[in-house]
Amino acid sequence: MIKIARVILVGLGVLFLNASAFEVYFADSAGNKLGKVQEGTYVYIVIKDPEKGACGISEFRVDLLLFDFKTGAYIEAKDAVFRELGGIGSGIYFWVTSPGSNQKVAVSIGSRADFATLPYGQTHVLGNLGGGFQWREGAWEYIPY
Repeated sequence: MIKIARVILVGLGVLFLNASAFEVYFADSAGNKLGKVQEGTYVYIVIKDPEKGACGISEFRVDLLLFDFKTGAYIEAKDAVFRELGGIGSGIYFWVTSPGSNQKVAVSIGSRADFATLPYGQTHVLGNLGGGFQWREGAWEYIPY
């Protein structure tokens, strides 16, 4: 009896996850999905949810955590605001700086301190974001040997 209950709960969990009709991705400023992201570029966090757009929901809040697996850096934003900026009913929501704002948060994907100086100029630096958000921890540098 217990095994059947577990299977049902797991099945409902999978069904719930598959029923979620939203997609989260890195995008350019127009909301186009980016396939490859390189160091030194800025990206925007987009949630595409056609169902929310069709219902007339223009803004919502989420707890957001972005993690850079390469450096260990992360951004944590409680109650991050997402607004529909892809046109009414588009279901394309951008992370914005504050409620009612049209200013998108551009996320810097790191860079180097100085591309000309080797090896110390190659220190990985974390970019600053608008709206008071910033990368935490995770910076690293090259050490010559």
